[in-house]
Amino acid sequence: MDAHTHNRSNWWISRSYILFHNGKSKGGKKELKHIIQKSDCVVVLLGAVGHVSMNIVKDICKKKGISLLFHNGFGASGAIQLCIDHFKQTA
Repeated sequence: MDAHTHNRSNWWISRSYILFHNGKSKGGKKELKHIIQKSDCVVVLLGAVGHVSMNIVKDICKKKGISLLFHNGFGASGAIQLCIDHFKQTA
């Protein structure tokens, strides 16, 4: 698949698979853990997250050794660019 192909809340962008979680969860920590475990990098949108969810994500990423980045605002494009920049620096 290539850029801009989407299936519900998951996207392919530049040969990277983007997983999105809207923060609304009946599964709580278990659901977040499931999606984070599939990730190489997690971006928390600071304008759209509460403290409890942010702390859960921080704990899971720390335990799993997954990169955690924070983006001011709500925008997906800024969050994606943050990941791209992060991977360029770590490559």
